[in-house]
Amino acid sequence: MTKIENVSAEYRPLCFIGLLLIASWFGFAYDGFSSAVAIWYGNEIFNHGFLILPGAIYFAYIKRGKWLALPIQPTLWALPFLIGGIFLYVVGYAGDIQLFMHAATFGLIPVICWVLLGHKATFALIFPLSFIFYAIPFGEQFIPQLQEITADIAVYLLQLTGIPLYRSGLYIEIPQGRFLVAEACSGISFFIASTVVGAVYSYLNFVSTKKRVAFFALSVIYPIIANAVRVYGIILIGYWSDMKHAVGADHLIYGWFFFAFVLISLLAIGEFIRDKQIVTTIPVAQDHTPIVKISKPISGLAILLFIAGIVWIKWIDIQSEKQITASPIYLSVPAQFIDKTSLYGVNYKPDLRKPSDEVFKVSKNNLGTDVIYQAWFNGESNELVSGLHRLYSEKSWSLVSQHSLVLADIAKFNVRLISNPSGNKRLITTWYEIDERIFVNDGIAKLYQTKQALLGQNSGGFRVIVSVPVDNKTTSEKDAMLRVEALLLQIIGGKE
Repeated sequence: MTKIENVSAEYRPLCFIGLLLIASWFGFAYDGFSSAVAIWYGNEIFNHGFLILPGAIYFAYIKRGKWLALPIQPTLWALPFLIGGIFLYVVGYAGDIQLFMHAATFGLIPVICWVLLGHKATFALIFPLSFIFYAIPFGEQFIPQLQEITADIAVYLLQLTGIPLYRSGLYIEIPQGRFLVAEACSGISFFIASTVVGAVYSYLNFVSTKKRVAFFALSVIYPIIANAVRVYGIILIGYWSDMKHAVGADHLIYGWFFFAFVLISLLAIGEFIRDKQIVTTIPVAQDHTPIVKISKPISGLAILLFIAGIVWIKWIDIQSEKQITASPIYLSVPAQFIDKTSLYGVNYKPDLRKPSDEVFKVSKNNLGTDVIYQAWFNGESNELVSGLHRLYSEKSWSLVSQHSLVLADIAKFNVRLISNPSGNKRLITTWYEIDERIFVNDGIAKLYQTKQALLGQNSGGFRVIVSVPVDNKTTSEKDAMLRVEALLLQIIGGKE
């Protein structure tokens, strides 16, 4: 038997136990993995997710000579992190917090490697294992901030150019027409793709840690600035061509060409500063006999932890089915509010995803049409607190400013001023009611709802939205704020 065959034989038990751990992980985190795949497929922002796991395996393979030469010794130190990952996943599952589920799903893979390989070999795989986190469909949360940054930079450049403009929230008006810095204009696709490319390129083409960090930082900052320049260029073309170009299909074409230019120019910068004579593949030493230790107790305990997590999830499912409330009792609203919205031609309505039931009521007065909206989520197949919910249609309305409204002994409410292209303005505020308790903070409401689910208690709740018009001719923003306060006191009363 040759040395190579000896090496292969040494790794067979390790591979077998590794497959058992991966199978246990997949059985436990199946819902998280399948939902992530659905997002990769259904959302073009995250199409790159299909390449991440194969990419991580490839990066581990090309550096196999480095980590296979190190001692492989399973460690108990990884088990607390395994327990933490399992708990995070169960919390995400109970509260329908997909970010927690996805973070735990893919974060458990490096932990499994740590359990199996030990400290030294795992540390040698630090980049491939860290790269796996790009599989988490995360980033849409940054869209509002990127929209604001894009609008700020574009407006600054337009002002430098001397183009007259008026900005209202995310709307930018020039004499020739109006532009909206919509979600598609935030550049989130540019941003995520650029950081993925930056991470891969820096790993494969730089030896110096400083250069790797510097190039990755450039891949983060560069697409943000470049996207703002793209928006500036589109508005500039619209200004010069009297809106004959840079709108409709032209807008998309310019975007794709610019996206290609950004990536090519980023790689060109990398080629200019990269380290020369990089050895990508490290061969396995043929005369090396590896130190490979197998710990059945540690591996068995890891598998049992995954099984315990599966049992906990099944228990949560059984309890949640028992707690579903089909017919909620809605909050009482002032008597003047009715549900015949067609009488008043209200042009505002929230966009919440899949409520179990909803009630939309309006009240007409000399100042305009007030709105009270209640949506019930029973927790069966919908999510009360979700980043997918929209308080207003971003195709029709844009955020102008935000204010705080403090109601003594109740809560501190966030009040948003929004406007549409017609110049109409409205104040809107929202809160949650879960188990007859008031929550104005999304995170706290989500945590309370998750706690209820973990304990097998009712986790259904209401999302309530109040909106009043602002018209400088008949009422000021201050008067509208007073009307919002009065409505909150009438609806909530003394609830805490």
